[in-house]
Amino acid sequence: METPQEVQVWYVLPAIRRRFAMHLLALGLKQKEVASMMGISAPAVNQYLKNKRGEEIVVPEQIDREIAKSARDLIAKKSQIGFETQKILKKMSAAGLICTVCHSHTNITKDCVICFR
Repeated sequence: METPQEVQVWYVLPAIRRRFAMHLLALGLKQKEVASMMGISAPAVNQYLKNKRGEEIVVPEQIDREIAKSARDLIAKKSQIGFETQKILKKMSAAGLICTVCHSHTNITKDCVICFR
């Protein structure tokens, strides 16, 4: 059985990183610059763009707007990727989105409270 933390690592984080990469590229950065800013490889950025990684989860529009804002803050050097990623994860958790993903990818029951202990 996968734990909620494994679900975050395998499904949620790649989806968030994919959206970060797409927003940073839309703001004019090159793939190498995006990779450097995000602390990942340029081939990983390419995989996000080609929907080979992080495509299993659709990031809701309200969260995507937060990621877009975070991307602008990263470019302006007002923040760092780790802080912004954690902020997005907290927002997704508060909205119950991580639980939704977890329930669809594990056999954990819907009344589970693992993340809230």
